[in-house]
Formats: sequence, structure tokens, C-alpha cells
Amino acid sequence: IYMPIINSIKLLRKSKGITQQQASDFVGISIRNYREKESGYLPFSQFEISKLITLFKLNAEEVLFYFFLSE
Repeated sequence: IYMPIINSIKLLRKSKGITQQQASDFVGISIRNYREKESGYLPFSQFEISKLITLFKLNAEEVLFYFFLSE
């Protein structure tokens, strides 16, 4: 359940043309911490995931697909 979310976050970030630095700034964490989370070494908090959903401008259907239905 955990790795599909990480893969979705990385895929979404890249598809939106957003750098790791931009994402980390928006979420409010260090670039190092963001990289560790996106690599799966540390978990994203629910708050951080909600910030990323806002950054990626996802609608409810997209959130379901990328965070709950993707494998």
C-alpha cells in the first residue's frame, strides 16, 4: 500500500513539471527530507500528502486513482 503512493507522488510531480525543490518548499520541509520521503525511506504525513494534492491540483477522482486505486 505504501510504495504505490510513493510512485504516484513521484509520477505526478514529474508529469506536472515540478521539481523536488519546488515540492519541498510548498510542503514546508527540507529538500533532503522530501527526497527521503519520495524515495520511500520516510513516510509522508497526511498533512504533507494533502499539501501535495493541492500543489498537483488534483480533483477527487484523481486522488482516488493515484492514491487508492493505483498499483
